[in-house]
Amino acid sequence: MKIKPIWIILGIFGLFTLWFIFAAVGNFNRMVTASEQVDNKFADIQAQYQRRFDLIPQLVATVDMNAQNEKEILTKVTQYRAGISDAVNAADIDKLEGLGTEIKSTFALQMEAYPTLKSPDAFRDLQAQLEGTENRIQKAREDYNSAIKNYNILIQRFPGNMFNSMLGWGYEKKEGFKISTPEAEKPVDVRKEFSK
Repeated sequence: MKIKPIWIILGIFGLFTLWFIFAAVGNFNRMVTASEQVDNKFADIQAQYQRRFDLIPQLVATVDMNAQNEKEILTKVTQYRAGISDAVNAADIDKLEGLGTEIKSTFALQMEAYPTLKSPDAFRDLQAQLEGTENRIQKAREDYNSAIKNYNILIQRFPGNMFNSMLGWGYEKKEGFKISTPEAEKPVDVRKEFSK
């Protein structure tokens, strides 16, 4: 039995149609995934900027309050030890004794020991948080640009580019991360935060 050429042509056309359908569906799904990854990575950048916006002023305020508190403690202890106080200026012995008792009980002074200052550690922790925050933002930008690159390669590579244009999917090349305003990329000026 001899196979007619029409059946061969129909068979080839059928195989080509199946390949076309499976290839189109596969490429479409990859483009959707890549596009969603780009959107997700951009959202990660925004989340890191929001984290910086929320976190840094709070950290600075905490460190500043800690430093101010320690400054007051150290000033009072130093004044107490040097015999200087508002009570002396007012020549009120009762105030001087009251101040001495308050300082002794508040700071639990031991013999000639000054309180241990924690603010240098707080400033180091703040510096580490600032560095970590900026590193997170940089990593989010790199991840976004990497997702953009993968997406752009996918929509420009054959056969994806063919399916995209033939079937009108509308996937277009995207640009990498760019700063929308010059202020957006600038890290928080901690000096301004401390001066508030």
